[in-house]
Parts: sequence; structure tokens; C-alpha cells
Amino acid sequence: MIYREVPALIESIRAGHGPVLIEAQVVRIDPHSSSDDHRKYRCVEDLESCVGHDPLLYMENQLLETGALTQSDIDRLRHEIRAEVDAAADWADGQPEPNGRDLLGHIYAAGSPEAVSQAPRYLSREPVALIDAINHGLREEMARNPRIYMWGEDIADPKAEYSE
Repeated sequence: MIYREVPALIESIRAGHGPVLIEAQVVRIDPHSSSDDHRKYRCVEDLESCVGHDPLLYMENQLLETGALTQSDIDRLRHEIRAEVDAAADWADGQPEPNGRDLLGHIYAAGSPEAVSQAPRYLSREPVALIDAINHGLREEMARNPRIYMWGEDIADPKAEYSE
């Protein structure tokens, strides 16, 4: 468990032994996004087994079992969190639409290398799904820039493999 391991790692860092990398494997119960149908590449058994490994429900049960929280505490927290998320969504929905004049603002970090203009390698006359367009762009940039690394749930997944 992370809560058992991390305190010792923090002490090690504070003692000057350098940085650490924590790799945590957590189930993904839902699709990556509303445009992703994970039933295309995940079997029913996998999806059903994930529910029993939900880290939020696990933590909730731990808090109940240890007496740190009561069910009414958890219900209250759920209500407060839902209200906070709903308020943030309402605020975001109330913001003005992007105007296009500053579309490229805040995309690159200060001191980023200049963008190199080149013809895209993935040209298609047919419409492409947004996720495919993003993947094409990532592959192009990773081929161009060897300093880019990507970590994530499906990076090593066979469906994400790429070959020229």
C-alpha cells in the first residue's frame, strides 16, 4: 500500500538520498473519455473485476472499518464534493468561448524550442477521429524529439503500439 511505503521514501528524500519514482497501478473503471469505448478492447470479466478494486471505495471502506469516518460523514463528504464539482462546472460553462485570437497562447512553456515547420506525415482526405489525430501528432513529435517520454495506462498496450 502506498500509505505504508511513501513515508519512508519521503524520509529518504529529506535525508538527501535523491528523488524517487513511485509507480502506482490503479484500475481504470471507466473509459478514458466519452469518445472511448473500452468494451472494444477490454473483456466483460475485466470490467466486472475492476469494480471490486475501486480505490475510492476501498479507501471509504478502510475509513469506515477503522472508525475514522461514519457513513453519515461519507455521505456528507460526497454531497459537498458533488456540490463543489457542479459549481466548478457551472463556472466553466459560464466562461466566454475562445475567440481564436489567442488560440496558441499558453501552449508552450517559456524557453521551448522553436516549432519546426514540416509537412505532416499523416495526411488523410477522410475525416479522422480526434483521438486518432492526437495520436498521430504525438507520434510525429516523438519521432522528431527524442527527449519526449510518455507514461500512462495504455502506453505499452498492444493496441497503442506503432510501427512505420
